[in-house]
Amino acid sequence: PSLGPPAMALQRPTRVFGLGPALAARLLARASTQHQRGQPACLLYCRAMDVGTSQYCTASTPDKAAKKPRTWFANIGESESKKIMKASSANKRGLALRLDQTLKSGHDMRVFGLGTAASMVSRERYGRFTSSMHAAYQAMEDALDRSSSPAVMSVWCEFGDDLRRKASLEADLEEVGVTPLVSGAVHPSRATNNYVQAIYAAAEDDNATGGARLLGHVYVRYFADLFGGQALAGPTRWALQLAPNSPRHYDFGPFGANRRESIEKIYAALNETAEKRLSAEQVDAVVDEAKRAFAHNAAVYAEDGRLYTDAARGLANVALGYVRQRRQPV
Repeated sequence: PSLGPPAMALQRPTRVFGLGPALAARLLARASTQHQRGQPACLLYCRAMDVGTSQYCTASTPDKAAKKPRTWFANIGESESKKIMKASSANKRGLALRLDQTLKSGHDMRVFGLGTAASMVSRERYGRFTSSMHAAYQAMEDALDRSSSPAVMSVWCEFGDDLRRKASLEADLEEVGVTPLVSGAVHPSRATNNYVQAIYAAAEDDNATGGARLLGHVYVRYFADLFGGQALAGPTRWALQLAPNSPRHYDFGPFGANRRESIEKIYAALNETAEKRLSAEQVDAVVDEAKRAFAHNAAVYAEDGRLYTDAARGLANVALGYVRQRRQPV
């Protein structure tokens, strides 16, 4: 569908997919130009998120929109995550604290938010993005399984079985008709190949020095999925009309169901291995590797292009998909 002039604006927008208020407002305004049966998507959006349209959205007065809608979009993946981070005691010191600080210094939330929303524009784009994630996780889990570094092994041996995503990503790819690449194959995405090479370079250095640069990659990807990724399962499913149990890679089973306890245990394990097995320089290397991992992720999220256009359409897909599934008989 074409994107015309905005039909909705936000007076006091909150965060959407982790994006700042101004950018979130522009995306939702563009998404509101999508129509279904002649209804502006701003109305569909409000209905999908259980927000009273008379209170928050009107089609005739675009300058009067959601002042502060209490919606899923408002703080996707942030509200509960922030509570977990604040309540944690282990992340107030040591390596866990320093890794959390990279969220401000190395994590590009704008690209993450746009790329996440854009991946919901079509199954084709979702397939390309998920293929990149599969390649990264496959490399990580291969490197972690083969690691000879005591610092890496102490963390991965304890949590590896609960954190693995490779198999579930393969099932998600098969659902949308994409064949997962085998380990070692060259991925068509340059950003993905660079990411994979960085993972193997970190693993090689860990094995040679007894360091733990791989833990920087563990933090960036697995923590992202545990903290906010699970909140994306429903919207992705609605937008792309996936199976009821999709996307599978956001489901961590009982480990994910007890997120607070699970994340606290990983934080504590990171601190313990840093204190017992790593030098100050090696701890610095883990933090630097996390920043590099964030940069590689940003490159993967942005590589497909059309971030603003596809993110707006992706948001509209989520709202329309939610309305569609709500209308289905139980």
